[in-house]
This record gives sequence, structure tokens and C-alpha cells, in this order.
Amino acid sequence: MARDLATVIRLRQWEVDEQRRALAEWLAAEQRALDLQAALAEGLKAEQRIAAGNPMTSGLTYGPFATAYLAKQEELAQALANTRARIQQTQDRLAETFKELKTFEIAQAARDERARKELARKDQMVLDEVALNLHRRQGKTAGS
Repeated sequence: MARDLATVIRLRQWEVDEQRRALAEWLAAEQRALDLQAALAEGLKAEQRIAAGNPMTSGLTYGPFATAYLAKQEELAQALANTRARIQQTQDRLAETFKELKTFEIAQAARDERARKELARKDQMVLDEVALNLHRRQGKTAGS
């Protein structure tokens, strides 16, 4: 029976590891989205400096740039929100799987402790029997 629980523990540990890897991937995706947002903001600042330096042509070029910037910003914000939702889902699944793993590990530890105590009890019974037999033999030889 303990082997069955050991198999379940290994399976749960593998699931925890897989979910940790998935969480790491989602966190990396979140960081990439944040980096893209920062780069987009830097691009906006650069375009604004260029437009401020040449006010005559900025009216023709800045408008389309601003429209594209807002669309890209909205797209990145949506992607970031989706990524954060997936991160939360993955964290929730990871927490649940980890809880299950710990439950099985605690149950296995309790089984191991019971088995250890049972073995110690049986060993003590054998030792008691040996001591009792030895005592009986010594009593017979001393009384003869």
C-alpha cells in the first residue's frame, strides 16, 4: 500500500514541477509585455521630441503615429491583462496541486511512522520472549 502512495506522491510532485515551469513561462511573458510597453512609451517620447523640433511637418506625421501608438498600447494592455489572468489561474492550480501533494506526503509519513512503531513493537516482543526463555532456563539450572 505504501508503494501506491509513493507513486501518487511522485505523480503530484511531477505535476507541481510542471505547473511551476508553466508559471515561470507566464511570468516571462508578462515581463516581455511590460518591456514592450516601456519600449512603446520610449518611442512615444522620441516621436514627441521630433515633433516638437519640427512643428511644421509634425502635424502630418504625428497624428498617424499617435493613432497607431494608441492601438498598440491597447493591444499590449489587453495581452498583459490576459497574461495576468493566466498567471492567476496557474498559481491557483499550483497551490491546489501542492496542497494535494502535502496531504499525500503527510499521510505517507503517518503510515511510515505506524509501520516503524509496529516493527519496534514486534522486535520488542521477540526480545521479551528471548529474555523470558533465558530467565526460565536460568531458574531451572539454579533450582536443580
